[in-house]
Amino acid sequence: QHVNLGMIALYNVIDNDDATAASVEALDDNTNELAATIGSVYGDDAEDAFDKIWSDHIGYFANYATGLRTNDSDMREEAEDELRGYQTKISTFFNGALPAIEKSTVVAGSGDHKDLLIEAMNEYADGDYDAAYATQREADKQIAGIANLLSKEIVKQNPDLF
Repeated sequence: QHVNLGMIALYNVIDNDDATAASVEALDDNTNELAATIGSVYGDDAEDAFDKIWSDHIGYFANYATGLRTNDSDMREEAEDELRGYQTKISTFFNGALPAIEKSTVVAGSGDHKDLLIEAMNEYADGDYDAAYATQREADKQIAGIANLLSKEIVKQNPDLF
């Protein structure tokens, strides 16, 4: 759900569409749900930390989309740098909560995910909508694999909750 809500919002940013605010609101609601889920297992501090890291990464993708719309290569490059920093932050967060999952696994997964989303945005901005939506579907499948890995470990770690 997150990938699809996110890509709708990013495509709206690229198009400077009137629906951008509504799509961002739906994405924010999804972020709140994800953070609350983390908080239900790891507590309020973890919920707040996750929410900050996750919200920031959405902003970095939005900056990249804005850079596409405005043809600002510096903005796109800075967004990619920030997304690489996000990979470290999110992998540190999950490794702290789930020590059995190596940081490098989350770094690699989030890096692959970043690459797919950027590819989809580039294809969309170029008007190659079929390719953009195909890449979006690939990103959705790819992140589902990471989510399944994390979810299984959370359940394994907290059998009394699940």
